[in-house]
Amino acid sequence: IGEPKGFLGTAYSSTLALYGTFDGKNHFDCTAGVYEKIPAGYHLITAGHCVQEIPAGVTFSISDNIDGPLTPVKLIKAREEGNIDFAEFELDTKKSYPVIAIGDENELHVGDTVINPNFADGLTKQLSISRVSSQALTPTRDCPEECADHFLIQGFGAAGSSGSMVI
Repeated sequence: IGEPKGFLGTAYSSTLALYGTFDGKNHFDCTAGVYEKIPAGYHLITAGHCVQEIPAGVTFSISDNIDGPLTPVKLIKAREEGNIDFAEFELDTKKSYPVIAIGDENELHVGDTVINPNFADGLTKQLSISRVSSQALTPTRDCPEECADHFLIQGFGAAGSSGSMVI
């Protein structure tokens, strides 16, 4: 089966596997996406909870696919607090990646198609073609703060999908 074509191919190619290396062993962690071109390479984004509370001495790297060649990345900042959950990395490379700019979900409607390229279960890079299934959530007893202003999509995701872009 070949790689996806058109915009699906762009989304697919801009998605990377994030690894942490500790005690000489590489561990798949989460999904990261290329969101900005910079002079030396690219900025990547993932979930803050993917890199919070890590042991001292962990280094990070990315790969185009699970167990592929690793390229070091530098953690610039990370935050996981309330509704905010992101980490930003810098990738110094001459390799070319497509960029998916961070957008604004305010243009979405229930029923719109969204694409979620991810590394669910750490198996391989995969595309989840989904639909927006709710309007913005309001705080409830079961989700008092962290759900506010988020929305739901119907799509596949699992451990390892954290940090992946919803496009």
